[in-house]
Amino acid sequence: MSSTSGSSADLKHLFCVRTVTCFVSLQSEDLNHCPKAGGDGLTSTIRKASDVLRHVQSVLEEHGYVVQTTRLVTNPFGEWLLPLTNGDTAITVRTTIAKIDRLLEQHDIEFCALGPARTVDELPVCINICSQSHRISCSARLEANDVAMARAAAETVIALSKLDHGPHVANGLANFRFCVASSNCNRDGSPIPFFPAATTILRTPGTEMTVAIGLENGALAHELIGRCRSIANIPTEFARDMTKALTPLQEACEKAVCDYNTSAGSAIRYLGMDTSLNPSLDPTLQGSVAAAIETLDEVQTFGGPGSLAAAAAITTSIQSLPGILQTGYCGLMLPVCEDRRLAELADSNAIRISDLLSVSHVCGVGVDTVPIAADSSIQELQGLMLDVVGLATRWGKSLSCRVFPVPGKRVGDITAFESPYMINAKILPIS
Repeated sequence: MSSTSGSSADLKHLFCVRTVTCFVSLQSEDLNHCPKAGGDGLTSTIRKASDVLRHVQSVLEEHGYVVQTTRLVTNPFGEWLLPLTNGDTAITVRTTIAKIDRLLEQHDIEFCALGPARTVDELPVCINICSQSHRISCSARLEANDVAMARAAAETVIALSKLDHGPHVANGLANFRFCVASSNCNRDGSPIPFFPAATTILRTPGTEMTVAIGLENGALAHELIGRCRSIANIPTEFARDMTKALTPLQEACEKAVCDYNTSAGSAIRYLGMDTSLNPSLDPTLQGSVAAAIETLDEVQTFGGPGSLAAAAAITTSIQSLPGILQTGYCGLMLPVCEDRRLAELADSNAIRISDLLSVSHVCGVGVDTVPIAADSSIQELQGLMLDVVGLATRWGKSLSCRVFPVPGKRVGDITAFESPYMINAKILPIS
């Protein structure tokens, strides 16, 4: 028998809010200075978003939740940034990104995603975007079978890996802020609050901005899955206890947005939370999602027999929590450089990229923070991206692909990242 479930208060210390994310829509006119309006639309939008984020963060902290970051997301940059270039794309992009970076710092917003490149011609802009600041990221939207876009995205990943003009890009870290996302991502009014795949989708008429949250809940997963002991108990006990843990958080989010709208006369809308299981960088394995799954009787080693069944049961449960408003991936996040158990398995050659892609059939977010060799070919990367997006399209899943070609490293070497957001792991082969 599993242990008796605790109260929601008992569980609160086992997870935190990784991000409070505000989604805004920009137009090219927002970048034009207008003295009569007191500045420009970009400045006023970021100022308003900061007010919203600060308020939601404050309310959540008053309710006892730890909020790690606040983030801003825009609609695809091609809709508002590129119409201003008039042929001087690089100069205009650098100037605008520098301004956005200053405004983010001024208004205490940690990170910003500028949405996806949607065409081959837009992809070179991603290099300018990701190279300028540790705060700013973007992505590429890839449709199934779009070989040309996949090749251009692979070329972008290689180009980003070669940047070396600062600590935010050294050792391949520019690719931390870039991914390829399937067209299923951010669809059906369910945008992703996590980066770099996040983008603003069509705004509901009468709504100024929208807000969603993402979690860091590896320790909570470890506790709740460990209580279950068997896959058989995931649909009942795990689902019950996860709902119990998240319901007060949802109530706090709804209260925060409602109170803000009342006090500011605004029309902000709460979209929900991404209920994905997301690991922490806890120095022990308590924050590892892979280690949590290994607590089940049927799973000896993550990636081995029983893993797919466990992942399927967990994903089904977290996507159908009663009364919880959801948005985003709502799957299992298995980032090699952010999950200590996955890094261990990679170091011992017990897990491969193909294994991660296999798990994505039943859950998953895709292939995430996987270090690969510096000499990885364009063709290999292109094929991997097409595999991820083909799987996403065939099974209707929100999947993305984020890999790091590491300069000077070969398959089997260990990375030497100096990032507070990642752990080091062995370089994996693509095939």
